[in-house]
Amino acid sequence: MKETVDTYEFDLLHLGKVLLKKFWALLLPGVLCAALMFGYSQLTSTPVYEAKGVMYINASTSSSIDINGLNTARDLVSTYSYLVKNARGTLEEVAEKTGLSYSYSQLRSMVTVAGGNDTEFLEITVRCADPEDACLIANTIMDVLPGRAAATNLNSTIHLTDSARVPETPVPTNVMQKVVLGFVIGALLGAVLVVLKELLDDTIQTEDWLRQTFGEELPLLSVVPSAERSHRTGRFGSYYDHYSSGTTQS
Repeated sequence: MKETVDTYEFDLLHLGKVLLKKFWALLLPGVLCAALMFGYSQLTSTPVYEAKGVMYINASTSSSIDINGLNTARDLVSTYSYLVKNARGTLEEVAEKTGLSYSYSQLRSMVTVAGGNDTEFLEITVRCADPEDACLIANTIMDVLPGRAAATNLNSTIHLTDSARVPETPVPTNVMQKVVLGFVIGALLGAVLVVLKELLDDTIQTEDWLRQTFGEELPLLSVVPSAERSHRTGRFGSYYDHYSSGTTQS
């Protein structure tokens, strides 16, 4: 017994043409989602201010320039970073001195410690919704850090270079990235709907569609064109032009 397996094929080029023809179905949901994402970002985002201070690490044992001391100071950047963010006592002392009601976890998430472009300088950055709190926390960290470093017997000293100042403007947000993401998501949703509608459409489209779908199993006997000349430019206009010349097909 011969088993028949039904297969469904679709033409990617045809789907591409459909998407190009119905680009508005992609554009409209993309613009709508982008607008919604922009409004959501404006309503939910909180301005964040950044205060930054700079300290200098000195690991030299002499007053002259010591290359080994400079290299050691650069290597100590990660050590001081750990001392600030991971040694709980540092930030707990900062919270106590400032009198602010931030927990250790909150302070840890607000503080960033990094080396100044592979130099002996240490940049301490604090991001906070309150600009004055950001400045106070950064300066307090730089005030506490030398004592904490001395208590751990690090073979170096660290000195204040630039104190933090109260920031006047918030840090720029990535609203544009969210807007672009919203547009892409909306356009993709529109494309999915267009493709699904096209794939699920089982109405007779064209003469070629019948041949490709049924092959020789269902012979094409005739095509009835529109009798209205005004419809020539419509969906079946080409059939009218073809069969009005007296050509028949069976």
